[in-house]
Amino acid sequence: MSLVDYFGQTDVGVIRNNNEDYFGIYTPPDGGFVFIVADGLGGHLAGEIASRIGVKRLGEMVKNGISGDPADFFNNAIKTINREIENLGKKDPDKRGMGTTLSVLYIKDNKAYIAHVGDSRIYKISHGKIERLTEDHSFVEKLLNDGLISEDEARRHPRRNVLLQMVGMKMDVNPQIKGPIPIESGDKFLLCTDGLTNMVVDAEILELFSRLPVRDAVEYLIDLAKKRGGPDNITVIGVHVKGEETSDTKDITPLETKEESFFMEEMVSVNDNKRFKLLLWVILGLLITLLFFTLTITFLSFKKAKKGEATSGIVLAPYMKIEGLDDR
Repeated sequence: MSLVDYFGQTDVGVIRNNNEDYFGIYTPPDGGFVFIVADGLGGHLAGEIASRIGVKRLGEMVKNGISGDPADFFNNAIKTINREIENLGKKDPDKRGMGTTLSVLYIKDNKAYIAHVGDSRIYKISHGKIERLTEDHSFVEKLLNDGLISEDEARRHPRRNVLLQMVGMKMDVNPQIKGPIPIESGDKFLLCTDGLTNMVVDAEILELFSRLPVRDAVEYLIDLAKKRGGPDNITVIGVHVKGEETSDTKDITPLETKEESFFMEEMVSVNDNKRFKLLLWVILGLLITLLFFTLTITFLSFKKAKKGEATSGIVLAPYMKIEGLDDR
C-alpha cells in the first residue's frame, strides 16, 4: 500500500455568505485512499445539499469496498448518485435544478484512478511538471478545445461558469474515467474547485507544490485566491505519495484539516495550528479576565475603605462639637 501525506481545506471565500463546496477523504476496507471534491449549484442552499450528498453517498459506497475494476466501480457509483440527486430535485421544488461537480482520485499501491464530472480539477505534479488529469465539462472548455478562444480569453470569458455536465442535472451523465495511472514516490496530486483555478494559474500551483509540503502549499494557495478577490468558495486537497508500505511501517497519519474540512469518517477536524491559536486566545482571555477582577476588587475595597473614613468623620465631628458647646 502507498504511504501518503494529505491535507484538505475548504474556505467560503471573500464574497459568498455560504459554502457550497464539500470534500471527503476515505479509506476503503480493501486498502488505498479516496479523495473527493465537490462544488454545488442551486438556489435556496440546494447547492450545499447537492455537494454533500455527492460526497457522502460516494463515501458510503467506498467504505463498503471497491469491488472489481475501480474504473467501473466509480463510473457506476457516480451514475447512481446522479439519479438520486436528480430525483430528489424533482420531489422538492426548493431543490429543483440542483447539482454538483464531483472529482475523485483513488490511490492504491502504485496506481491511481480518477473519475470526474464538472469543472473542478485534479492535477498531478511529478518530476518538476504539472499535468491536468481532468477536462472541464464547460461551455468555455469546448470553445477552447475547438480553437475558438485562447486560454487567456477562457479565463476571462463571461460564460466560464456554464457547465455542460454536472451530477444531478440530467438523468444521463458520462463521467470522465482515467486509469490506471502509474505513480511513484515523490508524486503529488491536487484536487480543487474552480474557486482556486479561477484565481491562480497552473504555473503557480506547480511552483508551490514543488517547493512546499502539501499542507503549506494548500494553505498558501487558498490565501492567494482570497487576496485576489476570492469571489467563490475555495476547496483544495493536496496529496503527497511517499512510497510503498513495508512490514515495519504503517500509513502515514493524515495531516489534519482546517475549519470544516477533514473527513476520515464523516466530518471535521480542526488543524493543529488553529488549535494552538485558539489556546493562546483562551489563555489571553483568562489573563485579561483575572486582571479585570483583580482591579475591580482592589478598586471596590479602596472605595469602601475611603467611604468608611468619611462616614466616621461626619458622625463624630458634629457630636464632639455639640458636646463642647453644651459644656460652655
